[in-house]
Amino acid sequence: MYVQYQPGADVNPITEASFDPMSHSAWRETWFPVEGLGGLSEASEHGALFVERESDPHVAITSFVAVEDTVRVWVDDELVAEDEVALEPLAVHRVGLGGVSGAQRVRVSIPAIGLAFDSDPVARRLTRPFETNPEAVGSISAADRAAFTGRELLRGRRFADAEREFEAALDEEPWNAEALFGLAELAYRSGLYDEALGRVNRILEVDAHEPRANFLAGLIYGELGRHADAHDAFGWAGRRVETRAAAMAQMAILMLNGSDELIAGGKEDEARYYVDRALEFDPWNVTGLRLKAVLGRVMGDGEAAAGEVSMVGRPDAGGASAAREALVALTALDPLHHFVAAEELLAAMAGDSGVPPNAAPQADQLRQALGGEFPEQSLLELVTDYVGFGRD
Repeated sequence: MYVQYQPGADVNPITEASFDPMSHSAWRETWFPVEGLGGLSEASEHGALFVERESDPHVAITSFVAVEDTVRVWVDDELVAEDEVALEPLAVHRVGLGGVSGAQRVRVSIPAIGLAFDSDPVARRLTRPFETNPEAVGSISAADRAAFTGRELLRGRRFADAEREFEAALDEEPWNAEALFGLAELAYRSGLYDEALGRVNRILEVDAHEPRANFLAGLIYGELGRHADAHDAFGWAGRRVETRAAAMAQMAILMLNGSDELIAGGKEDEARYYVDRALEFDPWNVTGLRLKAVLGRVMGDGEAAAGEVSMVGRPDAGGASAAREALVALTALDPLHHFVAAEELLAAMAGDSGVPPNAAPQADQLRQALGGEFPEQSLLELVTDYVGFGRD
């Protein structure tokens, strides 16, 4: 089966939504069959319905749970049906609509399964604006319009088009912060770190505390091996809510793999401090949870991790080690991710260079976790994560 995620909650006709650095989105899905309905007009977590207007007009209703309720149907403002029903899971119940025409408004209410259908789209429309006011466009400067367009193209991953718009914005306004940030991000993505740093520093010359610019500067400095500068930039980024958890996690990484005179790696205690700060601000920060698991294991409080957390069962984390708590949280976020399996294996190996017999189950579990379409790339990604955490 092939499933393509369509992020309806993250898209609107005016602008494309984006994520703050190292943030996440969570949602709940309900999968259900529509067999026997004839179509789909409305659905909820507990049921679905279809309104047929053509031949034999009727409302077809199916519940996903056993429930008793009253089905009410209105045509225009007239109540045409009020049926007491006992719905069985996936059984189809039909309510006739008589001679309803295509132009008439139909409403259906089944409160027990959360269904409230209205054929009038205006009645269901949110009141927030979903179109750009034409008068607003003329009042915005040409530079800001181009930078705005570039930002939208960048979010849509149309990088070449975005670059042209950002350059056009700088032609009009050489210090436009949005355009400078967009070009800095594009250069960083391309590995052009010196160019990216030049762009982002122009923003910081105007606003030294701008959080996005400081966070991006920290990433760039890290790639250039200038870890003291990276630490400083992440420190300023950590003062703002939108970049705080991400910046704290990056500072923890610097404590583990820093390599200049001022920021030397191998400082597990300081890394743990920053990991704790990251998870205080965002308990589901994946990088923070991974670092917590690794640090718990290498600092000696991860013995409980081996064999006690599996990708199948999720035991309660109460009273468990820091490493185990992190693995349980990561498993809850992604039960199939190979990082948890790798940590279980490393904990079972207890520092051995080879896989001892007692760690064979964990080794098999990791092999199964890597059984995707490109297992060698998944393994390479895992290795680069550990190298980034100073575990090479």
